Amino acid sequence: MSSVKIHTSQERLQGSVITETLPSGMTFHMVDAKAVTDFSFEEELKPNFKIAIMFSSTMDMRFGEQKAKLVSRNHHAKLMNFKEPELCSMNVKKGEQRTALYLSVTPDWFERHDIASKPVQQEINKHFSLEDWALPDMYWQQAESILKYNRDDFNCSMARQGFAMSLMSTWVDMVSQARPMRMRVSDKRSSQFEELMRSDEVLYMDFDTISDELGMSTATLQRYSKDVLNMSLSQFLRVRRLEAARKALRYDGASIIEAAFIAGYNHTSNFATAFKRHFGVSPADHHLIMA
Repeated sequence: MSSVKIHTSQERLQGSVITETLPSGMTFHMVDAKAVTDFSFEEELKPNFKIAIMFSSTMDMRFGEQKAKLVSRNHHAKLMNFKEPELCSMNVKKGEQRTALYLSVTPDWFERHDIASKPVQQEINKHFSLEDWALPDMYWQQAESILKYNRDDFNCSMARQGFAMSLMSTWVDMVSQARPMRMRVSDKRSSQFEELMRSDEVLYMDFDTISDELGMSTATLQRYSKDVLNMSLSQFLRVRRLEAARKALRYDGASIIEAAFIAGYNHTSNFATAFKRHFGVSPADHHLIMA
């Protein structure tokens, strides 16, 4: 069971503030509120790894003796890691809008879930690290959508949980495969690549067909995937096919067997495992996922 604290109005902030401990052990924090007065706060942060997605404002913060400016940036998340306890403080001005999502875990969370690969351990062993992560478009869009799931009910809780699991899984996969967190490249070929990746036709293509379509070698194709998508092509296609399967279940009345075929799985058991890992619910409970 998850533990949820939801506030729609406070003395200092007016709007929605949610803090939820998910069944997986992750902590999900969401704020969409405006300051109704000037205020400041100071709190000791316990060791944690955090993914922050900010939609508005700039926050001037102090962590111990170090200052940090957290700036909202479209299609980007901020990765923060604190290996040791750190005193955090911040000043907020009246009228400032705070719209952001935060997903955090304790350092031992990765080991407890058997996903503490060497690259992941290297990341979480850093103290006071702040890095930008260029989010795949699908996660930025999902993050924007999840803001409306701000109630304390089962549907909203499952939507938040599914988003959190998918986002953390993507980061772990990216780091474990030693993929650099690169900025998007911008040229004609990458534009053609992105256009094909957004199309429905790509769901039915294999690597050789995609290579031929774009006129590039398989090695170049993989490099473009890492540069443009910030993930491997196989991972991107897996996520897109799972999303296509979810839509078929929800809107087309597809059976689980048909949805498994759409996602590229020959066995429904493998499909169910992949579906639940990505969305946080089984295919039979697909209606609980945010639209």
